[in-house]
Amino acid sequence: MEKVKTYPEMNKEIKNILKLSNDDPFNLYIVARIEELEQKVKDYEKAINECIERMTHGGAGTRSFVYDRLKGVLHEQAKEN
Repeated sequence: MEKVKTYPEMNKEIKNILKLSNDDPFNLYIVARIEELEQKVKDYEKAINECIERMTHGGAGTRSFVYDRLKGVLHEQAKEN
């Protein structure tokens, strides 16, 4: 299968189109899964940015903070799957 280039605006439009077909459970499932994955990406990005910020400033407890934060976000995601 050829790799398809995706675009944020197109993603939003496709989700809107799929939501309009509210009588089709398949399409509603697709929208729910897309939104779930988008939230996971946001959660990962937030955790990574917090860790980078902490590492930039350093100091006591940095290693523990980074380890605990990343382990925590991965643990939360694993519970959801």
